[in-house]
Amino acid sequence: MMKQTVMGQKTSRGWGKLLFWNLFIGIGAIVGSVGMWIDPSGKAMGLAEQLPYFQVLPFANYLFQDFVVPGVALMLVNGLPNLFVAWLAWRKRPIAAPLNACLGVVLMLWVSLQFYLFPLNPVSTLYLFFGFTQALTGWHLSHCPN
Repeated sequence: MMKQTVMGQKTSRGWGKLLFWNLFIGIGAIVGSVGMWIDPSGKAMGLAEQLPYFQVLPFANYLFQDFVVPGVALMLVNGLPNLFVAWLAWRKRPIAAPLNACLGVVLMLWVSLQFYLFPLNPVSTLYLFFGFTQALTGWHLSHCPN
């Protein structure tokens, strides 16, 4: 009986960690997206000097003249999926753990693209660590549920 309680606590902490990472990254992405839409020039968020770096991407003349499209991408890639998986984690759906791991990998790929486009910065490096931690948390809970 005692062993079951300890295992149950471990699983509860695992679900809490999943929920934390999904909400933290999802809400952060939503806030960043909205900020890009409110001020597409990027000046309010201190991003204006990064806009020229987008010019190496395909269709830059059409898609990357301001931060509207990057804001949409941030919302669709990191914001809404993380909030959806947070809802699944809140409901303790087993699929939430592997999806959380996948979203951690997606965040690491997102940051890797930032490393390619922009000069190295501490915020991107920190989010690479967050993505790794999110992926590891999801992997651990999906492979070691007890």
